[in-house]
Amino acid sequence: MDWRSDDGLVLPEPLIFLKLDVEGAEQDVLEGAADLILKQKPIIYFECELRHLERSGRSWEPIWEFLTTRGYGIWAESEGKFIQCSMIQPRESNYFAIHDPSGLHIGNVISDAEFINVLGVSQSPIK
Repeated sequence: MDWRSDDGLVLPEPLIFLKLDVEGAEQDVLEGAADLILKQKPIIYFECELRHLERSGRSWEPIWEFLTTRGYGIWAESEGKFIQCSMIQPRESNYFAIHDPSGLHIGNVISDAEFINVLGVSQSPIK
């Protein structure tokens, strides 16, 4: 089965990855795709910045609530490392939301004063 967006874009199922860069409309997009997200549980890579939210009269809290109440954990890269985020990070704008993060493997490797980040998502929980 395919999923069709309002503009006619057809996305094949199963949808495993969804990227959002919607300049403050994250809540609208997530709510509009709620059935798809609940059913497919894709990894969601999204940009979320306070300046865009404030400009549109929005807040980050409903976005985090939407995702966390549906079983998602949220991560951002901060100072060269991936960190789990319970709230928006003032200096970060890009986030990963991953459903059932028990299959999440994060490696933060320091090599010659340079950070190398690896984010791996397994299709099954770690045993």
